[in-house]
Formats: sequence, C-alpha cells, structure tokens
Amino acid sequence: RCMEQWAVLEIQDTGTGIAPQNLSRIFTPFFSSQPFARHWGIGLSLTYKLIKAHEGRIEVESEYGKGTVMKVVLPCLNR
Repeated sequence: RCMEQWAVLEIQDTGTGIAPQNLSRIFTPFFSSQPFARHWGIGLSLTYKLIKAHEGRIEVESEYGKGTVMKVVLPCLNR
C-alpha cells in the first residue's frame, strides 16, 4: 500500500521470533543463529542493502516465542 510518499509492505509470522541478543545482528553479512552448513546468513543482509540502495528501510519488531513483523518501506514512484 502507498501511504503518502511511501509504499509499505508488511510481512508477519507466528514463528519463534528473534532472540533479543540476535536482533541487532540480523542484517550482518554471514550472521545466522542456525548451523552455517544450512544457513549462510546472506539473505537479510543482501535484502537490507538492496532496499537501502533504493532509499528505503526495513523495520523489524520481534517478540521471542511469538513471532516477527518486518516492514519494508520504499519511496513511491511519481508517474
């Protein structure tokens, strides 16, 4: 949806959430709380860089044991 000058995409899950000690590191390249053999830790860091390159941002709210909400906020294009 476009709110004023920003498009907002909200993604929510009801999974285990992100542990508080990991929340500040989720966009760090190669960080993963899972075994490296299965999770390389590049997905969120790459996503963050792509969104930032388009002058946007990602907002994260997570409650451990209850789930996570991620909001991708990008500027609307004038057409």
